[in-house]
Amino acid sequence: MQVGRCRGHADPDGQPARLTASTDEDLASRIAGIAGAAGASPGITAFESGKVVVCSHLAVSDQYPDYCKGMLAATPVKSVLSVPLQSADGPLGVLTCYADRREAFDESAVEVARTLGDLAVLAIEAALGEDESDNLQLALLRARTIGAAIGIRMERRQLNADDAFTLLGRVSQHTNTKLAEVAAKPVETGDLPDLPWSA
Repeated sequence: MQVGRCRGHADPDGQPARLTASTDEDLASRIAGIAGAAGASPGITAFESGKVVVCSHLAVSDQYPDYCKGMLAATPVKSVLSVPLQSADGPLGVLTCYADRREAFDESAVEVARTLGDLAVLAIEAALGEDESDNLQLALLRARTIGAAIGIRMERRQLNADDAFTLLGRVSQHTNTKLAEVAAKPVETGDLPDLPWSA
């Protein structure tokens, strides 16, 4: 996963955006270079259009020929999901998820990515308000933890993303605990505190 405050994935020289968070820095750097060289990618399209872009199978996609060729040659990525990060003032960047298998992103995955995107926008806006990139990295780490907790609740309790997020918020309020701390619990142990609505 890569989040950047940029025009698409990378600066014009093909380097990752100045404010970037990724679960794999080496992969993110390679992908940034590929997208920059190709001049077109799902992330760039999502940023410019403000719409979610899903490339289910890079090997057969004809949308981004140079990007797909580069991705398949230099990375294990087989499918891509890009979600625009939009604030009230305009685009902030893109949240892009990569998978090493084709057709990895179904409607449920898109819904989770949208929720993570909303969280990322809040994190970016907060960090930009303080103009501290260190705060952005911390905020994005917390957003990833919250997103993972949402995914766990969705899988364990058969909830949609909105209901899972609402559940985390209720537990946070009931226990007077920060949302990121509440989210860390199911990520570490697989479950929330034993409350009536966590069942």
